[in-house]
Amino acid sequence: MKVCFCAVNAKYIHTNPAVRLLTKIARKEYDASFVEFTIKDKIENIVNYLKNYDVIGLSCYIWNIDIMIEIANKLKKLNKIVFAGGPEVSYETETFVQYFDYVLSGEGEEIIIPFLDYLNKKTTDLIDGIATLDMPITKPQYVKDLGKIPDILDMYTLDDFKNRIIYVETSRGCPFKCSYCLSSLENGVRFFPKEHTDKIFDFILNHEFKCIKFLDRTFNVNPKRFIEICKVLEKTNNTYQFEVEPSIINEDVIKYLTTEVTPNKFRLEIGIQSLLDKAIKEVDRIQNAPSLLNTIKAINEANRVTIHVDLIAGLPYEDLNSFKETFNKTFLLLCEELQLGFLKLLRGTKLRKDASLYEYKFTPCSPYEVMANKYINEEEMKIIHDCETSLEWIWNHKRAYNFMMHLIKDKVIDNYFDFFANFAKYYNKNNQLHLNYKALLDYLDNIGLNSNNYLDDLKLDYLNKVRIKPLRFWGKEKLSHMELIEKVQEISLDFTKQELLNAFITPYKKGFIVITYKDQKSRLDVYE
Repeated sequence: MKVCFCAVNAKYIHTNPAVRLLTKIARKEYDASFVEFTIKDKIENIVNYLKNYDVIGLSCYIWNIDIMIEIANKLKKLNKIVFAGGPEVSYETETFVQYFDYVLSGEGEEIIIPFLDYLNKKTTDLIDGIATLDMPITKPQYVKDLGKIPDILDMYTLDDFKNRIIYVETSRGCPFKCSYCLSSLENGVRFFPKEHTDKIFDFILNHEFKCIKFLDRTFNVNPKRFIEICKVLEKTNNTYQFEVEPSIINEDVIKYLTTEVTPNKFRLEIGIQSLLDKAIKEVDRIQNAPSLLNTIKAINEANRVTIHVDLIAGLPYEDLNSFKETFNKTFLLLCEELQLGFLKLLRGTKLRKDASLYEYKFTPCSPYEVMANKYINEEEMKIIHDCETSLEWIWNHKRAYNFMMHLIKDKVIDNYFDFFANFAKYYNKNNQLHLNYKALLDYLDNIGLNSNNYLDDLKLDYLNKVRIKPLRFWGKEKLSHMELIEKVQEISLDFTKQELLNAFITPYKKGFIVITYKDQKSRLDVYE
């Protein structure tokens, strides 16, 4: 019996640890392998690959469930046995058994071998945690002893290490019970034994990676352990991502992150979600807004770690005005990234079960995104989407970072939410195909700010992003190219005249930006 565990990832850069883990376990008894595709791959190509196997397991998430259902439908017509697992199908299994032969609920490490034995007719009884059309409802299964789970770093290739995100876990579960989160359905935090994590860290210390992201829901749940692990990882040249909960960051962790940690090693993902106390309490979240902001501010201003913060639009009691207030306070922390997310009513969560209490309107199919509730209407949610569009382009993708820092320094904007949202509204109104620098300059003039004051910053932002034969979105230069060459040579001996003949040169403040091309590479130099 040939078995294949299949992942369909959102992007190539992502990897799926679940299919690797189940493959490694299943190989003890069966001919098992795994394969990864992305949501951009053609369904026909995926099916053509999987049809060579007898049993296919599909790893299901909100971003790929529709694709997985289509794949399952085609494979079942070829008389293949298809089962599904993953967070999207683990709850409300009765909804999904019509699409798959079997649905595995919860964690699969302990049940995968008994399940395959059942399919291979070695046993006649179907164990708990597996739903069928005849038995559509089952309870999620959780691994009791994480020490029995093998490490899977040897299941990645050197190409994976070099070009993709590698996911590692040292614990499962979460100490908190936020009612919108699937982690709230588990019972507390379970740690992998020290021997397991030591083996992982030994491997990490001897290899180079593009990026390692820890899957632990609250990596700093044990502050002493957090610092100890970070000190081990500091010995490498790799970068690491953690999800941390700011409300339990103690003084020792703050001191470590602000004065001791090696710079540029760690990226912290911090969920703020909302600063409205009533909303936070309603979703069973524990948070002290002033303390939280002060903690993040102190760590961010120390500039030793990168911070990514999250907000969620659509929580109970959060109207547009209170969300604007949350956004503006959070934005002015000036963290590397501010992700403006939209509440998703995930299957199995308390908030989804209580959706009618708050008059939620949400998409009936994945990702179950909230469109409105009794506190915020669809038009207001559209305004938040507009803000997100501009925020991503200007700030998170760093297309206009110098420009924004100049704007913030000048203190000419009273409401940054409105600034971002109205920019998106402005370019839509003027039939722009996409956000661009010219549109941003026009927008500044439209709201009464002199765009010339910020032109130099936008030039630098633009040229840092686009160095190969860039266009002058600001129009023609007052000086000819030959005049610019002469001006540059007056202040610098770094370039010969021959090198400057093919260079891109533009005035910048009291000097110039020069982009030269050599060996199919570009180099940007700034002379102020």
